[in-house]
Amino acid sequence: MIGIIGAMQVEVDAILKYVDNIKEMKKWGITFYEGNIDDKQVVIVLSGVGKVNATISTSLLLNEYPIEYVINIGSAGGLLQNQKILDVVVASEVLQHDYDTSYLDGEDGLGISAYCDKKLIEIANDVLANHQIKGYLGKIACGDQFIGELSKINKLLSTYSDIIACDMESGAIGYVCNKAGIPCLILRSLSDVTFNDDSNMDFLEYVGKASVVSADLVVDLVKKI
Repeated sequence: MIGIIGAMQVEVDAILKYVDNIKEMKKWGITFYEGNIDDKQVVIVLSGVGKVNATISTSLLLNEYPIEYVINIGSAGGLLQNQKILDVVVASEVLQHDYDTSYLDGEDGLGISAYCDKKLIEIANDVLANHQIKGYLGKIACGDQFIGELSKINKLLSTYSDIIACDMESGAIGYVCNKAGIPCLILRSLSDVTFNDDSNMDFLEYVGKASVVSADLVVDLVKKI
């Protein structure tokens, strides 16, 4: 069984259009949709926004269902100047950028990382090529804040110069999956690029379109796993 996690209803609804035999379950206020994409059993989770919601949702998912793989989809903010809205980022590593014990531990206390499955990354790259969508593979930063202001962008990049995008859930999802020994993939479509002056406007305008892109890709991913 494959678990698919999206933070917002618009992200989940875009996938549910492809799911047959849907059964809905709620636990602790979190909604789970069990069904089929072709011959594959899937559970789609509406996690809610932020790392705490993502941690609870992922933990419940792995405890309630016999999950073999976890895919986290949705939108992200791009952090490279050459990126464009609706490009896709695939995480090799997810970093919780707001984890900071440096007062006690020095530089070793900055950030905490989890890692994505190499096999799933290869499949994702093949799917992106088939869809002729520009993809970026690298480190995605995760924290409980929307990074839209230039001052926040510069501070983040000055600390972690090798990150390619940011979101609010992937670091927690990756960390739970790593702890549980479950292969995971983080795949997100860019709803905004933070070097744009109107990045907040971009997000509101394009998050629905980004969700559709992510949904199309994840359906093909599920079929190939």
